[in-house]
Amino acid sequence: MTGITDPSEEYFKDGLWGWATNTWEKLISSGGSLVTALHGWDGSVWRKLPLVFGFSNILAFRTSAVISGANGYIYSAAVPAGEIWVVTNIGVADIVTATTRNRIAIRHSGTNLAIADVVDAFGIALYATWSGHAYLGYQDLIRADFAGGLAGDVCYIDVIGYKMLIAE
Repeated sequence: MTGITDPSEEYFKDGLWGWATNTWEKLISSGGSLVTALHGWDGSVWRKLPLVFGFSNILAFRTSAVISGANGYIYSAAVPAGEIWVVTNIGVADIVTATTRNRIAIRHSGTNLAIADVVDAFGIALYATWSGHAYLGYQDLIRADFAGGLAGDVCYIDVIGYKMLIAE
């Protein structure tokens, strides 16, 4: 058999290794991607690991959209297949009209789950913010509502966090 064959060998001292496609491989390659078809020892038998997460990239983007009516809302981009987004900061703002209440929600399976509801006399382009940890899966979105906003207003959702790949 080629490659590393014994977990007690010196190769294993410098990282996390797993059995993949009939050979030992580092679980995360130098490029940060995950090895697929990963197997692990459960104490009695080698078996495919059901799910492995790994850091993929920084998550930092702005969604800019126009609300279509008074007290309107906008959505961020959706999470693509094969990723989990760990969102740590969200900022939302109406850059045209002063609003009185900005709501931030995660849209999961068609339901808006509020994570922040900020009532304030927001000046034009002043942000309502949220900080924490929100985990978004496939097709989840972030929704921002702007009470006091007017039809045609340009609004922002700024998102910061990191992406994780899923290897099944």
